[in-house]
This record gives sequence, C-alpha cells and structure tokens, in this order.
Amino acid sequence: MRLADAASYAGQARTLARDQEISLDEFIAHLRSVGYESHDMVEMPGQFTVRGGIVDVFPAEAERPVRLELFGDSVESLREFDPNTQRSVRPIEHMTLPPLLEQPANGARTLDGNSGGHGVPPRAHSLIDLLEETIVILDEPEAIDEAAKEFFANAQETLQDAGDLAEDTIASHYFTADWDRHLSRHARLELNHLPVTREGIETRTMQTQSTTRYHGNVPAFMAEARERITAGERVLLAAGNLGELERFVDLCHEYEVPYRLGEIEENVTSARLSEDSSAGSVPAIVLARAPFVDGVVFPESRLAILRNRRSL
Repeated sequence: MRLADAASYAGQARTLARDQEISLDEFIAHLRSVGYESHDMVEMPGQFTVRGGIVDVFPAEAERPVRLELFGDSVESLREFDPNTQRSVRPIEHMTLPPLLEQPANGARTLDGNSGGHGVPPRAHSLIDLLEETIVILDEPEAIDEAAKEFFANAQETLQDAGDLAEDTIASHYFTADWDRHLSRHARLELNHLPVTREGIETRTMQTQSTTRYHGNVPAFMAEARERITAGERVLLAAGNLGELERFVDLCHEYEVPYRLGEIEENVTSARLSEDSSAGSVPAIVLARAPFVDGVVFPESRLAILRNRRSL
C-alpha cells in the first residue's frame, strides 16, 4: 500500500499530561476517529470506557491501560491500572495514544493534505519509508519476483472487473515497476540458497548416517571410537572448546585409545597435547575442535565424526 509520511500519522496521535486542559467530548470524539472502541470494561489495547469524569483507555502498544480523572476540564490524575483486577498500579505524568487506523475514520484531512473518500491523491510513501536507515531483506529474490508477477497478473484481472473502485485501488497501491523503483532507494540484503545442482556438472549423492547419542555414557562412547578405528574407519572426535579437547585427551589415555591431535592453531596447550599423542604409527582417532552439534557417519568414505556433548 501507498502510505502518507510519518508526520501525518504522528499528527493523529494524542498526548495527555497531568494538569492539562481538555474537552472531554472532543477527546472521546478523537478516540473514536482514530480507531479506539467503547467497551463496558477496558481489558485490551484499543478499548476505552467513560464513567462521568473518569476515562479508562488502553493505548496501543502500552503495557497497561490508563485511568484518566478529570476535575472540570483539567486532567487531575493519570494512573496505570491492572486490567485483570481494575486496581491502580502507579501514577504517571503523561500518556501517548497512537492511532489505530491508517486514516481517520471521520475523513478529516491528515497533515499531508489527503482526505478520505473517492479521489484520494496518490500517496508517495510505503511502510519501509517510515523508519530511518531501513534495510530491506529479500529472501530468494528470484522466487519473490516470480510470485509478484503471478500476484499482479491476477490482481489486474480482478481490477478489470472492479469498475470505479479500480481507480482508487491503483492510486493507493504500488505495482511492479513503481515498487522496484521504490525499493532501489533503500539498502538491500539479498539471501540466496546455494544450488544443489549446476548445469553441466554431474550430481553426486553422499549418504550419511546419524551416530548414537550417548548422553554422557563415556565408556560406551569410547568403545565405539575404538571399534571404528579397529575396523579401519577414520574417526574424528569433535570438541567444542580447548578445555573439552584436553578432557578427551585424558579419556583416550584412561581408556587406552590411541589418538592424534588435529589442531591447526598452534599454542602452548595444543603443543603439549600433541607431544602426549599416543598414536605413533598405529590407527588412531583424531581429536580436534570443530563446531559440530551432533555426530555423523559417511559410510562410503568410511569416515565418522563423533560428538558427545555431555562427556565432561
């Protein structure tokens, strides 16, 4: 939709402060015009009720409703109250009532000069204009473009049957070309999924299997690692951090499982752990820090990546 500028919506908001002079009738008329509804009891945002010189109103986006007490035409007090118990919570100095409608219900002119009814001048803004430094994120731009073309094709067929209403609809909405030009004025981030296949390149399928979740059962976990390297598989034991890596080294010594260190980063700790390697020339598991949440096995490659997050 095409929208007015931010100033026009700010002009529909109403701020009240303690000791301010107001007309109760004018205030109630304003609430109705910007979308607030009268109820016997205020429980939800957008509701208000009047009892003599007391007005309960639940401002849009507020945490609690507010009870406004008048003394004549003066705001004597403003208090937040609990909508469940209807009891006062705390006094406040002022409150702001944002509008709930895009355009005042009484057709009054907004600050941009537009009025309600037929022949409203086209508005020049969209939702993304109402904040400064907006970044538009497009998830799969090509898919969005295809969906937009289909949507607009159907919309045009509908508009052909709309008669006089079509003019207002076209004036109040962006269509493909206008929308593209509008988006080009804002910073954009485009997200594209990497393709699984590419033209001219043969597709290959790699089968995987999930590993057993041991939930801290260290003996069973180390037994599986030993069985896999004995069977000729390559085994990587993934540690989440350096402390966990040191713990895995201790477990390999404790359960007499040969290991090699697969660390790329050189530091005092990794150098010490590498010197303590018990593998020699025999098959061994590889210990390394790697960001794996769960283990995985690649049967055709005879490779297993093991992860036991509760082994410490």
